[in-house]
Amino acid sequence: MQSGRLQSKIIRDVEAIETLSSQLFNNVLNITMNLIITIGITAVKNRLILIFFILVAPAASLTVIAFRRRIGKVNRDFRLEMEETSARVMEMVEMVPVTRAHALEEVENERMSRQLMETAEKGYRLDIMQSNFGAAGWVVFQVFQALCLMFTGFMALKGRILVGDITFYQTSFTTIVNQFTALINLLPLITKGLESVTSVGEVLSSDDVEQNEGKEVLPDLQGAFEFRHTAYTYPGTDEQILKDVSLSVAPGETVAVVGESGSGKTTMMNLLIGFMNPTGGSILVDGHDMAGIDLKSYRRFLSVVPQTPLLFTGTLRDNIAYGLEGASDEQIMAAARAANLESLIEKLPDGLDSMLKEHGANLSGGQRQRIAIARALIRNPKVIILDEATSALDVVSEKEIKDALDRLVKDRTTFVVAHRLSTIRNADRIVVLDKGRIAETGSYEELMDKKGIFYHMESLQMNIAREARSREDVKGE
Repeated sequence: MQSGRLQSKIIRDVEAIETLSSQLFNNVLNITMNLIITIGITAVKNRLILIFFILVAPAASLTVIAFRRRIGKVNRDFRLEMEETSARVMEMVEMVPVTRAHALEEVENERMSRQLMETAEKGYRLDIMQSNFGAAGWVVFQVFQALCLMFTGFMALKGRILVGDITFYQTSFTTIVNQFTALINLLPLITKGLESVTSVGEVLSSDDVEQNEGKEVLPDLQGAFEFRHTAYTYPGTDEQILKDVSLSVAPGETVAVVGESGSGKTTMMNLLIGFMNPTGGSILVDGHDMAGIDLKSYRRFLSVVPQTPLLFTGTLRDNIAYGLEGASDEQIMAAARAANLESLIEKLPDGLDSMLKEHGANLSGGQRQRIAIARALIRNPKVIILDEATSALDVVSEKEIKDALDRLVKDRTTFVVAHRLSTIRNADRIVVLDKGRIAETGSYEELMDKKGIFYHMESLQMNIAREARSREDVKGE
């Protein structure tokens, strides 16, 4: 689900449900008490007039029935449009750098204007529908009020009631009409609230991503992994992303996974983290099938360093010690030093307490990556899952991060998704994926000697790098 839609449900729909609850509690109780007292007094004085009064209820019901479905549909259309607008706004904000870089501000403004106009039109349609509903209800009740005056006047002429009772019954009927009017006026609010209940229910009724209740809790982790004929197929498709993958990894071993785009590298890492479950075969951790263990207990020993680090608005300290409430300054600084962050901390005005902007916008790519490494180091993980962290960095940043990564992976089971093949020379083993299968496996030297898929991939990258250096030399001359 788009993040903007979730934001709309959390803010707009939850507020609508809260308003519905408070209004129902405050107004319905008051309306109910007034109706009971007025109808009770009328029943004691004259049951014939009471029957006339009770006829108001069917009239009110018919008015509600005539508008309920239409108001419900328009409310639903407006709610979905608001969610779409929220999603579009989130996307627009994320795309600002790309929009500016390509001078597409006017195009983006026009696109957003169309979306806002569509939202305004559906909101206006909802307002008109609610206004028509209120006007129709008012006309119906005014007609009944006039009929009440005529009916009580006729009964007074016949001597069935006193002339002075006309005022009493008219006042009583006005009270009943006002209570029914108030109840009917709550219908748009109730409809909006119930639609919001449905909206929030879409989240609450969704299946949990994973079920950990009753599963085995891992007290410790050595870091041994085994893929047993593991396969994965995305839901709703027949194409297998991974096919019959079998691989054993010893504790402390560094395994690099390489392959072309779509070969299954990311899927393999997601299975290791437990984000997805194999659709065939199994994955064992220290001899335990991952399908039977509490993944939260397993992930306590796991750290993931993505290619694009995720930072949040907060202090540098908070970003490094994310989720570790009891982390001391000594632990944070030790992790920062190991990640080569000392120079950055010295430059920042408030050191560890310096505020980072959204996504670390006030930092360079290398600095953001080193913070992600420090975040992994402070957890002292047993297993590291590492997306190639140096592929898009300059030479100086690459060296600093490579030194930090060497400290990070030492004596830990490490899985590396490698894009730049020259960076994995020191891996204990390289696994080459081809169309979801393991095509080759071995050390860097062994695979280069085989002159297979890995050899051709590395040779291609070397040639591209050589041509790039040649072009730079020509420019220099």
